[in-house]
Amino acid sequence: MPKLLSKPSKSKTGGKSLKKLQDALAPDWSVAGSASNAPAAQARASRPLVIDDIFEMKLTGDPRVSPDGSRVAVAVQHIDRDANEYRAALWLFPLDGSSGVQLTSGRWNDGSPRWSPDGEWLAFTSKRESEKPQIWLLPTRGGEARQVTDLKNGAANPSWAPDSRRLVFTSTVDPEGYDPDHDVKVITSARYKFDGKGFLDGKLTHVCTIDALDENAGPIQLTSGEFELENPAWSPNGKEIAFTANREPSWEMSLTSDVWTIPATGGEPRRL
Repeated sequence: MPKLLSKPSKSKTGGKSLKKLQDALAPDWSVAGSASNAPAAQARASRPLVIDDIFEMKLTGDPRVSPDGSRVAVAVQHIDRDANEYRAALWLFPLDGSSGVQLTSGRWNDGSPRWSPDGEWLAFTSKRESEKPQIWLLPTRGGEARQVTDLKNGAANPSWAPDSRRLVFTSTVDPEGYDPDHDVKVITSARYKFDGKGFLDGKLTHVCTIDALDENAGPIQLTSGEFELENPAWSPNGKEIAFTANREPSWEMSLTSDVWTIPATGGEPRRL
């Protein structure tokens, strides 16, 4: 836990000595005119945490600043007490400290907000119409969200191309001969089970792209093979996509990954 007030340090600005109070949390002024720390004073008058307080807590995550630097989109999570579930909505906050605006609502779990480079769109993930998270698109000037992907295994990690039109994302792919209803589990890899998830289904994560502004466009799978990949990112000119992957034959036994690139139109991955 950070110290509320640490040892003062001095710096020189314009020939004058300035005193800096480091690591202070929301400093305020006392009635006598000296600097004080409001949270420290409030803490002394606080009460113990009770169970009802937990249901009032809101958690923020994955903040993304707009291209013009004026606003930040963030996912705000809370507990739906009646449903006994977590809910998350997207909010937009001006960076000047003024009040924020809630962009999405309902019983969904909206997250991973991503600004288009031109600032006109927010791509995000949500389970609104399916059991798996899909990518949705929201106009930042106002309007309804529109579903972009409808994949059996869902979509994650959306990232905009420089043209503010195409998205790259990841999705899991069923292995050949996959049958989720089969009673017999065939183990072919040392990586067959995770705590908290149980037996793995053999699905692997691969990179896909889609024209997010064309409502009739479908996803294009760029990578395939018996390996996992992560962190897709566009090149500045939008012609290539980089990602991290371990493509060794026994990749599940190693924690080492390499950086690869692939043409945005498809082709053979190249290790950097």
